[in-house]
Parts: sequence; C-alpha cells; structure tokens
Amino acid sequence: EKLAPLNLDADATKKTEAIFAEYNTTWQKTMDEMRASGSVDRDAMMAKRKEQSDARDVKLKAIFSADQMKKWKDEIEPTTRQQRPPSNN
Repeated sequence: EKLAPLNLDADATKKTEAIFAEYNTTWQKTMDEMRASGSVDRDAMMAKRKEQSDARDVKLKAIFSADQMKKWKDEIEPTTRQQRPPSNN
C-alpha cells in the first residue's frame, strides 16, 4: 500500500515484498537477541538497524529505478519508521 506511488509491476512487487519480509524477520531476530542478552543498548540497536536497512536498500536498488529509489528514500521510507508518542516533559 505504501509502495503504490512507485508503480511497481507484479514481478517487482513480489521481489520487493520478499525483501521487506526478510528485513522484518532479521530485525525481529536482532531485537529478540538483544532483549535475551539483557542489554538493549540504544546506540548498538541503531547501528544494527542502519546496517540492516543499508543491506535492504542495496537489494531494493537492484529492483527500483533511480527515480523509484529516490522516492523510496525521500517520501516513503520516512513514513515507515515507528512514531513515538510525544513525551509529557
């Protein structure tokens, strides 16, 4: 649904969905391992997330055109990040 602006064909959509499924599974496994270790270091978590996002984006570049990749990075990806509720400080 969020990828609709990219106008992907059926083959590209299928490949993209597989990349996102792999990314989500890998990220969940990483989070589970961090929690199990008893230490959720925010900096380590952010570094790992960047590493995994970069690896995902390399795979997406093989599918997306330059314009689609730009739209992904500038418009769509920012909307996929978890939004934190505002703090009441």
